[in-house]
Amino acid sequence: MKRPILQYVAQNLFVKLNTELALAQRIVAQKQLPILKMGPQRNIDRFKKHVMEHAIIDVESVDDSDGVNSDSELTWSFVFLHQDIDIFCQIIEYLKGIIPDYDNRLVQKAVLVDPFPKAFIKHKNRGDRSRWKPQSFYSETLAEQLIAPYRKGSKDQVYEYPRDVIADLAQAKLEGNEYYCAGDGAKASEHCLREMKKRNRFSELRGIAKSLMMAVNGAFTFRKDEYPEATWQPEDRQTAKLLYRYAYANRLIRVRESLRPAHDAIHEADELLPGDPGIEEEKARISEWAASLGVRLQ
Repeated sequence: MKRPILQYVAQNLFVKLNTELALAQRIVAQKQLPILKMGPQRNIDRFKKHVMEHAIIDVESVDDSDGVNSDSELTWSFVFLHQDIDIFCQIIEYLKGIIPDYDNRLVQKAVLVDPFPKAFIKHKNRGDRSRWKPQSFYSETLAEQLIAPYRKGSKDQVYEYPRDVIADLAQAKLEGNEYYCAGDGAKASEHCLREMKKRNRFSELRGIAKSLMMAVNGAFTFRKDEYPEATWQPEDRQTAKLLYRYAYANRLIRVRESLRPAHDAIHEADELLPGDPGIEEEKARISEWAASLGVRLQ
């Protein structure tokens, strides 16, 4: 399968593949393609496109009359960045022996998507202020940075339900649109850059929390009461410190889903190191956070 020759900036695009479930499973099983979202076709149809959608349709999986599979459960879709289409093409080339007539089966279709179909602002850099020019504040750099945190490590893990990346992008577009439609393109750009920095910090903290949890699990594996024959065991203070840092990282993330892990970790740390001032202070901060959310944790 040759890479398509299309006149647009690849970094700004998503690719959506509609195909039969069996072929989708073979592609995903290669664990080489960073996938942002996948599922039955009816769930992916609501995916918010950005700038342009490049759809690759498996004609064998759809009905010729209306383009919809008679059994929608067998028609699956997944979305990835257009800049990764070379990886996708390599996988298809590798799988061509088990895809009958693969050259004729995969049909490509590019669809332009104007993120601001009715929004225009005056072009102030020209002498004629009566001229209007459509603009978009989503640069290819910003689009990539919004997605980048969720691509890390994707060759080892398929993100089947990365709701965060879709929700973050949708929220940034929604708020940015308000500035843009009010005629303030500069404010829209400023907003999106601020959101991008926030998302990068969120992803970094979540990565810290995950790595710390792995360290905590490793420490507990070598506890004396579980593995008395081990030649080395971490001290309770070391394990408590890891748990404290894990609780702290989850609190910094400040999303509701992080409250329970933070609460459990800090209480485990308190059991290992009772009366520690730092742990007590963090317990109080987490309790305060839970109270602000109206949540009671046992």
